Amino acid sequence: MGAFGAGNPASLNPLMMRSNVLMLMNLPSFVTDRDVRRLVCPFGELAEFNMLKETGGESKGTAIFKYHSDVATSNAIGGLNGRVLGEVGLVVQRVPPQMVPTLLSPTRLGERPKAPPHDPTLRTRVVQLRNAVADEDLKDDDDYADLVDDVFQECGAYGEVDAVEIPRPDAETGNKAPGQGSMFVSFADELFAEAAVEAFEGREFNGKTILAGYYPLDFFKDKRLDSLALPPASAPLPLPELAQAAA
Repeated sequence: MGAFGAGNPASLNPLMMRSNVLMLMNLPSFVTDRDVRRLVCPFGELAEFNMLKETGGESKGTAIFKYHSDVATSNAIGGLNGRVLGEVGLVVQRVPPQMVPTLLSPTRLGERPKAPPHDPTLRTRVVQLRNAVADEDLKDDDDYADLVDDVFQECGAYGEVDAVEIPRPDAETGNKAPGQGSMFVSFADELFAEAAVEAFEGREFNGKTILAGYYPLDFFKDKRLDSLALPPASAPLPLPELAQAAA
């Protein structure tokens, strides 16, 4: 951590501008899969569809879907965004390509559900530092322990630190852990977290630009470190390239 230097913030997920997959949020709990399909099908033929669900099968209020044509995608954004269903307005957003495989994969009953994406600008007392650690720093136990101590000390300059989580590969299989490549720091107060986000955003580490943002406290407490950070909803989004329908 001490080797971090000043740098310019990187552009967040520019490939999102080419995404042809949509995320529909704020769906009421009483809405079924069939209801959502009826809601989105008038804009065009669906290529893929998935309702995000809890382990027991309850809806998370979010649907992920893809049309066969980009015209349908654009029409759905214009026709569904802000539409009131129940007491809340719907929100439609393009899904960055790197998030598509995870979000279109249905959750099996009894399987721990994947954490939904989060808005890294919504302030909590947990900070996520993306691009902040290299895989080679996570293999040796002594090096890993030193890394955790360094994070405690450096982040402690911004306020009291409650906990640090740095995902590392599985000791037996070597498989990459959810959230690997990021550092998660829980502070005692949101003001401390805010100071850390401002300090770390845009710093350089091992040739990479650190992306600093907030992480949902409930996900952190449950050790669900696989939630992906959504790009800014206000970013200009030109028409994406035509995407082929999935098989």
